[in-house]
Amino acid sequence: MSDFDDFDPFAATTAKPPTRATATIVPPKPPAPIPARAPARSTARESTPTTREMPWSEEAEQHVIACCLLDGGLALKRARDARLTPQSFFSAANRLIFSSITKLADEGKPVTIEVLVEELRASRSLDAVGGFSYLMGCTSRIPTAAHAGYFIGKVREKEKLRDFIRAGTTIVEQSYTFTGGLDEFATEIGTRWASVLKDTASAAIPPARSLIDFPYPDAGDPNILLGSDDYLGRGGGMLFVSHGGAGKSSFIYDGALTWALGEPLFGIRANGKLKILIIQAEDSERYVGKIAQSFAYKHSLSTAQRDHLRTHVVIIHLKGVTGAAFLSQLSNLVDEHLPDLVILNPIYLYAEGDITRSEFAQPFLVGLDAINKDARFGYIIVHHTGKPSQKNPSGKRAELQDWETIYMGFGSSYFANWPRCSALLEPRGKEHGAYWLRLGKAGGNAGVTRLVAQGAGQRLEPCTKIGVRYCRDTMDVKGKPRPVIYWELDETAEEEAAQEPKDFQKRKRGGGGGKHNIDEVLACFSKGEANAQPLLSAVRKAVETLGMKRGTFMDYRQDFFNSGQIKKDDLSRYYRP
Repeated sequence: MSDFDDFDPFAATTAKPPTRATATIVPPKPPAPIPARAPARSTARESTPTTREMPWSEEAEQHVIACCLLDGGLALKRARDARLTPQSFFSAANRLIFSSITKLADEGKPVTIEVLVEELRASRSLDAVGGFSYLMGCTSRIPTAAHAGYFIGKVREKEKLRDFIRAGTTIVEQSYTFTGGLDEFATEIGTRWASVLKDTASAAIPPARSLIDFPYPDAGDPNILLGSDDYLGRGGGMLFVSHGGAGKSSFIYDGALTWALGEPLFGIRANGKLKILIIQAEDSERYVGKIAQSFAYKHSLSTAQRDHLRTHVVIIHLKGVTGAAFLSQLSNLVDEHLPDLVILNPIYLYAEGDITRSEFAQPFLVGLDAINKDARFGYIIVHHTGKPSQKNPSGKRAELQDWETIYMGFGSSYFANWPRCSALLEPRGKEHGAYWLRLGKAGGNAGVTRLVAQGAGQRLEPCTKIGVRYCRDTMDVKGKPRPVIYWELDETAEEEAAQEPKDFQKRKRGGGGGKHNIDEVLACFSKGEANAQPLLSAVRKAVETLGMKRGTFMDYRQDFFNSGQIKKDDLSRYYRP
């Protein structure tokens, strides 16, 4: 029996103890029903000899139609690439609608609901598809076309199943009435099945695309989930790592609740209000309750916010299932909840075998990718560190570079290379509950910035090292003070970090070991984009006026560029903003 049966984390803290009945904290609301004027599904249902109804998905067909009308034709192109035709739709009404949509596209007309209505009205077909209310009902079910690929695949899948049934039924009927040569009949059967299977196999191969035609991603692209387009998007994964007992669960659950509200977590912004599915095997109902109610207390959640979180953050306590069995259940759960983000906590309890070995890590990660082959959502996998950070020759622990944090995950190197981005909770000093949040792989794309001193003023620079700590507050629960389980920004650590000398000031350089004045080196680049100059000009100036070695100057140039103190124009000429 699950630890999470009938548990609501956003119920009032004075509520009676929960009864045990279901496996999720907050079950999602059912989709809004299609208006009453929906058309008949089909004038004459096909059936097998045992009168069973042909396989089809009303929801998938309606979603494909909605996606085609929402994104101005991109979903229609994807549908055609997947070999969807009007005959791919089982519902006669949906068949007619898709046929009209493809006709609009072929004639160069806008693929919008308004133009479609006029097209159907002109052909006297509007009533046959259920009228304007049915079309509006389809498009109102989803706000974006982000899941178009998934539903296109579902429609295609059901069509192929019907093809199998028809081919199989024909073979059975012909076998009962067989006359003639058996060899010829076997050849006919083989040809029929080969035709069906060949079409299925070719449909599974992704269409070839011209490399140069890939567009630059839009800043508002719904496929971006966290940070920028190069941080975490649909189809990608994040590795979140720390040592045992650090509070990884509370941290990532705070993140899930924050991103579900569309708010940034320590500067890591969410692209909209995300729907999140958490699957975990470690945390009890009691611990999750502490985290949820602490979050509600710290954010003073309104009734509307609580209602929103009930439908946008779902947690399932799944224990004792590994490998292929887990992947099968995960696939079903993803299909049921349609999340933007899936959090697996912790990953080693779901991967079958010793994940420090590639023969176990690789097939499990490939299995995760197979479930998400249509790039419907992003993964966050929670993992443990395997050993303390390295020590320097003096015997003291050496601070990790950002790029090294990805290797703190205990397991195969596949866990370092599979994720698109990574984050590490690293203990900060000896103080209990004080940590650095280190944004390692692709950390600069998380969108986190910090104000740092620059001359007499300040400037914003990308930040991949953030001071965080356990909250020290208490809250009243049934008349008793109880600890608040919550992560918050450590302002003192942030002030210290902002005053730290930059890496290029601390590192010992060639040609003088750091004797050069930073402002003098920076002055080798002209100010203003209109005065941008080739890099060679700046190098020559540094060598002639400052006596720097070329390699030393190039180190400075890279640091200036990474921190935004110099920029580059379209002709690769450099300048100070």
